[in-house]
Amino acid sequence: MLKINGPAIIEPADQKKLDDIPEVDRPKKWDTSRTNAIKNFKSAIMTHGLKNQDNRCAWCTLPVGGTGRRTAHRDHIAPKKLYPKWTFHAKNLVVVCEYCNGFSVKSDLDTVKTEKENYDDIEFFIVHPYLHETEKHIRFREQEGDEPGVVVEGLTPEGIWTVNKLKLQSDGLTLLRAKELVFYRTINKLPHHFQRLLNQATGRQ
Repeated sequence: MLKINGPAIIEPADQKKLDDIPEVDRPKKWDTSRTNAIKNFKSAIMTHGLKNQDNRCAWCTLPVGGTGRRTAHRDHIAPKKLYPKWTFHAKNLVVVCEYCNGFSVKSDLDTVKTEKENYDDIEFFIVHPYLHETEKHIRFREQEGDEPGVVVEGLTPEGIWTVNKLKLQSDGLTLLRAKELVFYRTINKLPHHFQRLLNQATGRQ
């Protein structure tokens, strides 16, 4: 999974309007409201996520959007249905693929071990992309340098929980990461101008 340096920056006026929404109403407002504050918040989350995550899913690390032909979703780390207070808290959201965010994987999975008044003090079952040093909890075996990882394993109780609950070690995801590695190694053997053209065509950096 990815380590993300910081959350999206939300305009203070928009955040004030979102904070004024009663906690119990926030999940429904997220799904149904079209106010400017909510639209601006969602846009900031998606724009920041795609840029800072290099168009990759925070959980499985595979490409999203046009790069990977996997739909980009905004995922509430502590699910809004269970923890409505954090619905519009930028640090509670990451950009993920539709598979990792789907009903068969994360959906409304309870990721919180102990809830606290302040978000940064919450104890999570899941490895948190903003709050935790992810490489201490999860690693890709035999990963070299900047190459994409293939076989994932948990190193701590939080890492093992995350790998198992999000099915990061599934055959399908492992095969897709292996294809990414083959692409990476192949493209690096091409002449520089071909590398540039292929990277531009596929949306890779």
